[in-house]
Parts: sequence; structure tokens; C-alpha cells
Amino acid sequence: KISIYDGIFFLFITQAQADGSWIFETPPLLNGSHSLTVTATDAIGNVSVASPPTNFTVDTLAPTPILALTVSNNIGSPALASGTVTNDNTPIISGRAEAGALITVYNGATIVGTVTAGADGSWSWAPSSLNDATYVLTATATDAAGNVSLPSPPFTLTIDTAAPVAPLAFTLTDNIS
Repeated sequence: KISIYDGIFFLFITQAQADGSWIFETPPLLNGSHSLTVTATDAIGNVSVASPPTNFTVDTLAPTPILALTVSNNIGSPALASGTVTNDNTPIISGRAEAGALITVYNGATIVGTVTAGADGSWSWAPSSLNDATYVLTATATDAAGNVSLPSPPFTLTIDTAAPVAPLAFTLTDNIS
């Protein structure tokens, strides 16, 4: 028979086939680190030394959502407010997330960029160039296990790099009658 352990905790016994193979399906495991080992017991009760451990982490929890996006012009301006119009078509979009998470930035449902959060959870991304338009930006975080957070609250930004149309004509009048 084959005995399976998670650390010091006994999980299950299964029978080895004639060729020595065996199959075991774990019961549901809690989120966190696990270290599975096995021992074999022969017909008269002799128990083998435990196998080398197989270590892994169960992570079924999505990362905490990104609470807010910070958007600023790439020339060092203070953070812009949602709903702002700017003439900077390469704004810096930043925030905080789970350390090492893959951050995906969206305009509506369209992915516009990705970046990886640093060890402290901070991240920033600057597009190469955005067209003149209104953008509704959100971001999600994807952890190493592939769990995806809920999207951040939307941040609306309008890019307008077009100069105003020059006046076609003007009229001069004097104020002396």
C-alpha cells in the first residue's frame, strides 16, 4: 500500500498495481504551501523511507483589485483627475497591485498595454502614443497562478493634441466716430 502525506499530515492510502504504479487524487487542498511525500508498506508491514517531497502552492484567490489608477503627463506634472483633457499622448499610467502580478491596462474592453508590478507592488506604464480620443482606462492584476483581479475603477482621459483652427478673418474698427 502507498501512504500519502502533506508535511506531517496523513492524507490517504492507495494500493499499488502489480507493476508498482499507483494513482491518487488529493482531496481539496487549502490555499498555501504543500509538501507531499509518500511511503510504501509491504505485505508484512515494513515501511519505506519517505519519498523526496513534491512542493507546490495552491492559489485559488484572485489578487486584490487595483484600487485606483494614477494618470499623469509624462513631463512630470501632478496626477490628473479623471475626466481631464490633456495634450500629452504618452501619459504615465500607474498604480499598486500584488507584487510580481501582470498588470493589463484596458481602454474599454481593448488591451492597450501590459507591465509587471515590482517587488513592492508598484507599477507604471506609458503608451508609445495614443490617438486623439476619449479613453476609459481600467486595469487588472493577474497573479502567478493565473488568477485575475476585478478591474480597477475606470479613469476617463481625453487626449487632444490638435491645435485650434486659426481664425479665417478679423475685423478692425476704431472706437472714434
